[in-house]
Amino acid sequence: MSVIEEHLNIQNVEDLANYIDKMSGGYPFGVFKMDNHSISGFFNFSEFRLDYDHGKSMMLILNGVDEDYDRLKNIISPVMWYKDATARKDIMGPMLSYTSVTGTKVLCWNYIDPERMLSEVLAKSIKAGDDLSGLEVYLPGFDLDAFEKNLMYGKNTSYFADNELKRIDIMSEFELYIAIKALMKARHELEKIRKKENVPELDEEINAVKYKVAYLIQKLAQFGVKVPEPSKNFDGYTIDVVAWLKWWDGAFNDIIRKYPDIVPFRTDTHGLKPDGNYKDYIQIIKNNGKGEPE
Repeated sequence: MSVIEEHLNIQNVEDLANYIDKMSGGYPFGVFKMDNHSISGFFNFSEFRLDYDHGKSMMLILNGVDEDYDRLKNIISPVMWYKDATARKDIMGPMLSYTSVTGTKVLCWNYIDPERMLSEVLAKSIKAGDDLSGLEVYLPGFDLDAFEKNLMYGKNTSYFADNELKRIDIMSEFELYIAIKALMKARHELEKIRKKENVPELDEEINAVKYKVAYLIQKLAQFGVKVPEPSKNFDGYTIDVVAWLKWWDGAFNDIIRKYPDIVPFRTDTHGLKPDGNYKDYIQIIKNNGKGEPE
């Protein structure tokens, strides 16, 4: 077997480590730790981690100098090709590469569900504030600008089912209030559990609720409420939104008593709203401090 086809022998991380050692060209290479699907070690002056699942995915994370990254990238790239480099014309990759905010260099391949992996990796990177100006993506049809826009609070709809989105589009102001308050309560309960029982796995669920709240808040604009611009950071509870919530908080029980036959999301409640204007509460909030609504 020729040198260019050495990568075809690789079946597991041990084979991969031996391959890197063989192809290192005299540069120092060593392994700190190895398990079923990952290698942690050093290459020349840089430390790296390499996650590998044969025929499915590989991710290189390297802390160090650009030259070491380029050398290691060139060594491992053929591992995820087929028999020759011409396969790279497809999506043989790397699927994406970028430098994180801490200077860590990241390189990914995935053939099972590339779109999902790409979305997950980039979502975490963008939230971490990584500089993606040098991002390279090898996935046909991928639009980074559209992806980043969709990640914004107030724009992202990925946590809603299609039928939910259709329902949201026709919600009354009364129904939006109920939906937002329910999500706020859910977030509060999740955060309480997260803090009390130290369950970091709840972070994604909490973030999903924040995305939903931010999207619903954007829908208030049609009812004359000044809403925040979509953003990469959650800032849904602006003073206008807090004032609107307090306006509804103060009138909700009276409305229910006045219209006892109302069934939220079934009865037509368009046009139903408290007396006055939500802006009446803005000065009160300014005097007392905005805070976050309950």
